Amino acid sequence: MRLALETGKPIVPFAFVGGGEALPTIMNLYSLGKLMGVPYIPISPWLLPVPRPAEFQLLFSEPIHFEGSEDMEDERIQSLVEKVKARIAKLIRQGRDLREGRIAESELELK
Repeated sequence: MRLALETGKPIVPFAFVGGGEALPTIMNLYSLGKLMGVPYIPISPWLLPVPRPAEFQLLFSEPIHFEGSEDMEDERIQSLVEKVKARIAKLIRQGRDLREGRIAESELELK
């Protein structure tokens, strides 16, 4: 958020829905991942983390322009971050609804 305010550039919220189908996991091995220099090692039902073909949705919202200074107090910055997070959450809900047939693509609200 501070970088967007400093540069005067908008933030474009987006949601990526469906990734869990490509690599379903039943467990994440954090200790082993740490030893290997990665956040975790996913364990899939097939034991090997091999991706499967899957359909994804990538939804973009309209850019959000913010006014202010990167020097604003943390509470104000956090309130702006919450606006972006709320927009992303809405896109994720819509992506799931689209995948499950509860809405049609023409019903998406990308604002």
